[in-house]
Amino acid sequence: MLHKKNVDDFIRRHSLGKAIICLHASFKSFGKVAAGPSLLIDAFLAADCTLLCPAFFYESETYCPGENYRTNGVDYATVGTLPAVNYVDAAEQIDVSMGVVPRTILKYPSAQRTRNPLNSFTAIGSQAGSLLQDQHLLQVYSAYKAIYQNSLPAYIVLAGVDFSSCTPIHFAEE
Repeated sequence: MLHKKNVDDFIRRHSLGKAIICLHASFKSFGKVAAGPSLLIDAFLAADCTLLCPAFFYESETYCPGENYRTNGVDYATVGTLPAVNYVDAAEQIDVSMGVVPRTILKYPSAQRTRNPLNSFTAIGSQAGSLLQDQHLLQVYSAYKAIYQNSLPAYIVLAGVDFSSCTPIHFAEE
């Protein structure tokens, strides 16, 4: 069973304290956790870290109805009916594929979230506001740019996932 001491030791061993952490985690990969996903979040916060996680909500995504447009890559014959859900920035509006850790962060009173209806991010910790403040529809990955402009060390932590789940790769593509 994973306990707070295990996470504290991990943070200390890798010198992650007082850093910005881009966290991508499969909570199931930890096995049993003494206090649930809050254990991870609270351990990083106690080490004065700022956690940044994607909090995407794909149900707000819509496509042009009708014919296939050459530039959007959608084959409407395979898509079927897409439910368009109005994004209202509710904590529950996060895709299940994002995992339980960002879903839990969104429930913290001090958590912040960008208002992008498709590609929102959530952050918690002392640097949360400065990381999220510049995101808009044409600057989806601005949080990663803000990390480069910040003097604090920053790390990507992949816990139980591989690079195919690493959102900062999209910033590099941009």
